Amino acid sequence: MNILNIKHSLSLLMFFLLLFSGCATKVDRLEYALEFAGENRRELEKVLEYYSDDSLKFRAACFLIENMPRWYAYDGWQLDTLEVLMRKDREGILSKDDKMRWNSFDYHALNKIYDSKVITSEYLIENIDLAFQEWQKRPWNKSLSFDDFCDLILPYRIGNERLSDWRSLYNAYYGNLFDSIYTGNNRGL
Repeated sequence: MNILNIKHSLSLLMFFLLLFSGCATKVDRLEYALEFAGENRRELEKVLEYYSDDSLKFRAACFLIENMPRWYAYDGWQLDTLEVLMRKDREGILSKDDKMRWNSFDYHALNKIYDSKVITSEYLIENIDLAFQEWQKRPWNKSLSFDDFCDLILPYRIGNERLSDWRSLYNAYYGNLFDSIYTGNNRGL
């Protein structure tokens, strides 16, 4: 073998090693997330099975599941009290004593409930389907790439709030408003 053939063979070897290491990393992330789910693993697998015939929704499900181990909600009786106090604060009827007491509240003292350990397949499937509907329905979303869709529209949560049916609630409440204010050139909405 001459030097040129050796270089070519090494280049091909490097290419395939990089290609397969990238694939393995993606599979490893998904497998890690499924293992992290523990007893709830089956719920996540149901989502993957549900979308096995739809490659784009399957990729979206993989995206959510692979990123799920880092997402959680806080849990504790204090949250119910805080929600009442925050509503009172918005209404301007919260006492100064209550404000001072709860301003120093430490969320980190609460229990963390990791999504992958409690989320249901029904919740994820509904979220994915509704996200795809929004992507396809809203004119300002149609130019988004799949990666942008995954980052901007697909997520089922934005912080450490409790899991809720927010997507269908927001759509019911704001959907007609979005439809009425869009004029075709205001992409910043």
